[in-house]
Order: sequence, then structure tokens, then C-alpha cells
Amino acid sequence: MAESGGTTKEQINIFKIDEIYLFKHYFEGVDVFGRLKPFYNHSQYRFEVPTDEFEELRSFLTDHGYDLVVVEPIAKFVVVVEKYTAHPENIFKDSVIQRSANGYNCFLLTDQYAVAEAVSEGATRLSDTDLQNPFR
Repeated sequence: MAESGGTTKEQINIFKIDEIYLFKHYFEGVDVFGRLKPFYNHSQYRFEVPTDEFEELRSFLTDHGYDLVVVEPIAKFVVVVEKYTAHPENIFKDSVIQRSANGYNCFLLTDQYAVAEAVSEGATRLSDTDLQNPFR
């Protein structure tokens, strides 16, 4: 949680990928989710906000107790797992986006807790490999 003007706001990590802001979060309340619903990708279980609508949405969420943090650089949130091997249990639930590169599945995860959990279950931090960041 982040402090802002004496009130505690729930922090949400946002990732800018291919000119779209991506994030995963469970929002309580019909008003907030109703405003975000047009940006929700049901098949990927994530929100996808075009750059030209991001600041307005950020302002709305700030007013409703959320602090959107655009993560840069994103590489510290990326883990990799060799293709066709067992994947950590949390990796799909906590993955914002997944791409393949050089025989590996690369996952951009929601937060550092998810990264630590995935690493403890066998994933490798992107920074510990020779792979290029596939999310640039």
C-alpha cells in the first residue's frame, strides 16, 4: 500500500507493452469494475488500456483508492521457464503476459512476491539468463 495525502491507497503495478498498459487486479465494487469493464480482456484475465485513455483511467482509480504504478524497467518482473517442462503453480495466475523466446516461456508477473514464489518453484529470473527481454 502507498501513502498519499494521509490516505492509504492500494498499489497496482502497470506494465506498458506495445503501446498498451496491461495489469491484473481484482476490483471490488460495481462502480469501479463497471468503469474498467471496457478494458477487460476476458480470455487473458487482464486489463488492457490504450495509452490515450490511461491518464483519465488513472485519475479515476486514484479517486477510488488505487495507486497505479507504471513499472520501468519491467525486466525485474520477468521469469523464464524452459518450454515443455513443469511450470511453477502460480505462474499462469500471476502472469500479466507470456511470450516465447529461444526455447523458453517468458512470463511478466504482477509483482515481486509472484516473482519470488515462481523462482522458489523452479522458474529463473530473466536477469539470470542470457535471454533478451521479449517485452520491450
